Parts: sequence; C-alpha cells; structure tokens
Amino acid sequence: LALALERPEEALAWYEKAIAADPRDQDLQVKVAGARRRLGHDAGAKGRDAALVEGGVSAEPRRELLQYLIRERQYADAAKLATEPRSLGDSTEGVLAASAVAELNQGNLRGAAAAANELLSKSPKHPDGLLVLGVGLWQTGQLPQATETLRRAAQAAPQRSEVWSNLAAVLAVGGDYAAATESCDKALALD
Repeated sequence: LALALERPEEALAWYEKAIAADPRDQDLQVKVAGARRRLGHDAGAKGRDAALVEGGVSAEPRRELLQYLIRERQYADAAKLATEPRSLGDSTEGVLAASAVAELNQGNLRGAAAAANELLSKSPKHPDGLLVLGVGLWQTGQLPQATETLRRAAQAAPQRSEVWSNLAAVLAVGGDYAAATESCDKALALD
C-alpha cells in the first residue's frame, strides 16, 4: 500500500521487515528490489536482482538486471546474463529486448540478431527488435534491408531519437541525403 501511495521509503521498510521473517520469499525479494530502484538505489536493487536470477526466479528481476547493466554500460556482464539459459521459459519481451541490445553493444551481431528475431517473432512491431535488427543489417552491409527495418522501427516508435538517428545514418550511407536530413532533424527535435 505504501508503494502504491508513492511512499517507497515506507514500503521498503515494511518489505525489509517481512524478508527478515521469511528470507526465502522471492516475491518479497522482487518487491524490495523494485522499491530500491524507485528510490534510486540501483546498486542495492542490482544485488537483489542478481541473487534472484541466480536462484532461478521469474523474468522480472532478470529484465531489470539486464536494463541496469546496459544503463551502466556493463555490456560484457549484460551479454553474459543475456546468453545464460532461460530455464524458466524466461523469454519475455523485456528480457529479449535487453538481450538483443546487450549483444549488439558487445559486437555479437549473431547473438543480437537471434534475440531480435525471437523478439520479433513474438511481437513483430517491437521497436527494440526492429532497431537492433536494423543496426545489425547496416553493420553487415545490407543497406536496403537495414533502411526498411529502421523505417519500420521509426513507425513503431516515432518518439525515440535513437531510431531516427540510426535511420538518418543508414540513409546517408545509402546516398539519400534529403531523407537522412529529415530523419536527423526528427532525432534532434526529440533530444
């Protein structure tokens, strides 16, 4: 209730007391990590998430931990976590999106494409899947496919500057400077 009332400090104190009574309650562990995250205690939340991932709990802590590692530019750790077996059917969209981004940032184009394609098989218009796939196609020299995929990403997420900036770059490499300028203007307007 305290968390719902936007009092995460109070919620965290209650969750911590409940965990002291039952330290193996994974649901409470997830709630503690969430409350810490809302308070800006990413390192504490990361520790809880990591413990839950090691314990084989649901997808939410794994997704949160992947997003934290990517935000902190710890791409090697994110890629390692992303490639661990998903023993609990842990293929939610958030985990797949974070996995695709982590793999791409590590330079693992094959792993990035696999995660992006799996994500797109579940959600064909997912902007992260389209963005990662488009960038991967661009990096492998497949400009027409990259352009088409990044245009689909821009349609799916017109509010994301990174989609427009990548589309602008691909269009410029392909020689379509007018469209590249337009996409670049859209990216700059969003930053």
